[in-house]
Amino acid sequence: MSNTKPLGHIEHVVVLMFENRSFDNVLGDLYPYGPDFDGVPPGWSNPDGKGGTVAAFTDPDIKAAQIQPFPDPNEDHDDMEEQINGGKMDGFVTNYAKAIKTRGNDTDKASNIMQYYSSTALGGMPITSALAKSYGVSDCYFGSGPVQTWPNRLFAHCGTPGFYTKSGKNCSYLNNCEYPNYDDLDPFHGQLDYKTVFELLDEANSNSASTAWKVYYDGEVPISAFLKYVHDRWNWLEGGNVYKLKSDFPGYADFAYDVSHDTLPTYSFIEPRYQKYSADGFIPPNSNHPGGSTTDEGLPPIDVIHGEALLRDVFQTLASNKDVFDKTLLMITYDEHGGLFDHVAPSEATSPFADPGGFANFPYTSYGPRVPAIFINPYVAQKVLRPDEGSYFDHTSIIATLRDQFCLQESLTPRVSSAPTFTGLIDSSIEPNYGPDLPSIDDSVPQEYFDGVEPENYLPPKHKGTVTDAVYRSYIANKGRNKK
Repeated sequence: MSNTKPLGHIEHVVVLMFENRSFDNVLGDLYPYGPDFDGVPPGWSNPDGKGGTVAAFTDPDIKAAQIQPFPDPNEDHDDMEEQINGGKMDGFVTNYAKAIKTRGNDTDKASNIMQYYSSTALGGMPITSALAKSYGVSDCYFGSGPVQTWPNRLFAHCGTPGFYTKSGKNCSYLNNCEYPNYDDLDPFHGQLDYKTVFELLDEANSNSASTAWKVYYDGEVPISAFLKYVHDRWNWLEGGNVYKLKSDFPGYADFAYDVSHDTLPTYSFIEPRYQKYSADGFIPPNSNHPGGSTTDEGLPPIDVIHGEALLRDVFQTLASNKDVFDKTLLMITYDEHGGLFDHVAPSEATSPFADPGGFANFPYTSYGPRVPAIFINPYVAQKVLRPDEGSYFDHTSIIATLRDQFCLQESLTPRVSSAPTFTGLIDSSIEPNYGPDLPSIDDSVPQEYFDGVEPENYLPPKHKGTVTDAVYRSYIANKGRNKK
C-alpha cells in the first residue's frame, strides 16, 4: 500500500459501470490514431470467413448505429477466445456470424460487429464523446478477463471471479451460468460470500458515523446483490447501503439527494437498468448492452441513447453541485467488451489466485479485451491516462486506488496487489473545468416497447447465462420489496 494518495484531495469516488462495449466501439474515434492515442487504426479489418475482409467503420446512419449490433454477440469465454484468436484480434466477424446464425437472422449482418461510434456531436454517443473529450480517458484499461459480466464485475468488487472444486481440481468461474444458484428464481440473493471492497471500506470507516459505501441501481435489482455482504445490507425499509438511483418518493435518499446534501459515501457504485420489464411498466434498458431488451433478448433492441441519458443525468447532478463535484471523481467504465471488436491484444496478467498452476481451466493469467474508461472531475485535465510501462489498468485498479486513497488494509487478491492505481489523474493546480454544454438528445420511449412484436424468423439466443434473464427472474422474486 502506497503512503501517497493517488487521487490527491478527492473524498468521494463514484463508478458508473455499463455493460458489454469495447474501447474501440465507444471511444476509438475520440482522437486521431497514433502514439498518443491507441484508437482504431486506419484500415483495421477482420476476415469475413468467406475470403474477404470487413473494415472497421463509423455508421453514417446514427439511429441504426445506436441499436447495433443486433442480435447480441456471443460472450462466453470460448467465444471470446475465438474473437481474440491468440492475440490477432481478428475473430470478431466470424464469431458474430455464428451468433447471428443460431438466432435465425441474416449472417450478412455480421459486418455490423465492426461498427464504432463517431466522436462528433452528431455521433451515436454524443454525451459520452463530449465528456471524454473534456476530461480524461485511458486507452490502456482492460476487462479483468475474457469472460462474461458476472466474473468481470466480481473483479471490480472482490478482485477475483472466484472458483470451485471439481473432481479434486480447482476451476475458475468463466461464464455467468456457472455460478452456484444461477438458475434460482432469485440469482442475486446474496449467493456469493467473498470478501469485498465494500467490507474493506466499512472496516476503515468503523469509527465514523458516515456511510462508507452505497450501491445505487437504476432498475428493479442490482447485480451487486449476488454478493452476500451487499445483499445483507440491502435494507429496503430503512435504507442500509443499497438504494434506487432515483427514488419514487420525494426527499428519499437517492443519488441526487446525497449529492445535493453533501452526504455521498466514500465510494458509490452505480448500476444501470438491464431489462425493460419493471414495476413502473415497460422502460428502456440503459445498460448499453448490445442486443434485445426482453428476457429472451427479443425486440426492441437496446438503444445506447438511453445509456447516454443516464450518463447525462449522473454528470449533471454532480456538475450542478460544484462543492461536491470538486471533491468527487466520477469514473465511467464497462464490465466487458461483449463480443464487440477491439484491435489491441490483451496482455498477460497476474492471476488473482495464489496458485494459478493448480487450476484445471483458465487461471486468469491474461486480461480481457479493452473497455472504455472515462475519468471526470473539475481537476482532471483533458488527457489520456496510462500506467507505467509494462502495467495495465483493469477493474482491480479501482480497488487498488480505493485502497491507497482511503487507507484500506487489504488488497484482497494478488491481482489487486499488482494493479496500478490512477495516480496522476488529479491536478489541483489547473483551472477547474465544470464541464461542457452537453448536446440535447431524444431519449423518449419508442412505441416498440409497447408493441412486443418479434420478427417472424426470430429465435431466442442459444448461449446461456444472459444478464437480462437473470435480472428479470430476480425482479419477479423481489417484486414489491424494492419500490422505494
